[in-house]
Amino acid sequence: MATPNEVQATTGYRVGGVSPFGAPDGLTKVIDESVFSEPRVNIGSGTPEIGIELSSSDLRRAWSGTVAKIT
Repeated sequence: MATPNEVQATTGYRVGGVSPFGAPDGLTKVIDESVFSEPRVNIGSGTPEIGIELSSSDLRRAWSGTVAKIT
């Protein structure tokens, strides 16, 4: 598990606000396949104080990383 300092240094975001979009080039992005079984999901916006709610189907269409069974 990354420390808060490692998270910010790697992603540019603080813990609690990491967004799946706008990640630095070359960063491997992986999302658990179970996320897409929910009708609506909340994702990080780049700041811990604000989240973004969207349909999981919209997230799937916008996702450019790997989908894997993690859990």
